[in-house]
Amino acid sequence: MKKLIALFAITGLMFALAACGGGATGSGSSSSEDASPQIPNPVVEYENTDFTEDAGFAVTAYPYTVVRSSLIGGTVAEITFETAPETTVVLRVGKDDGTEIHGIFSAIEKEEVLQVTAGTGTVDVTYFEYDEGAVYAVWKTGGFSYVLYIGAGTEDVNGIINTFVNDVKVEAAA
Repeated sequence: MKKLIALFAITGLMFALAACGGGATGSGSSSSEDASPQIPNPVVEYENTDFTEDAGFAVTAYPYTVVRSSLIGGTVAEITFETAPETTVVLRVGKDDGTEIHGIFSAIEKEEVLQVTAGTGTVDVTYFEYDEGAVYAVWKTGGFSYVLYIGAGTEDVNGIINTFVNDVKVEAAA
């Protein structure tokens, strides 16, 4: 009797595991690409900052050397810049369609709004600082949303924010 109960328990466990497993993707394809785990917003690496074909815009001017360039979910550009030796910052850019692109999910230590002079006007930049010293700067201008991540220990944070607000240019596809 114990053997029969154990057999039913193992059979039930096998069915439960089979139901929860990745299984087939439904396309009938057996390629390793289809069987890989899927992330909600896939990241595609780019060799430059022209995302026109996939996202409808290009980042055409920027103040520092590009280290890495990618597109998240086909809509948000993420570009890593080297601002000084061994120091990088990350800029995200997307069309201002009301979607938040910042990815901020940590507890905020400090939040304030900076007024940055840009061209003939000012741009309101919301500045978030975390207890570990990292900073996010968020602003919108010209139909685009921007988020700049500056790691802890970076010197002249306000200067870097000012430089990015003034020097980054984005052009929408014609």
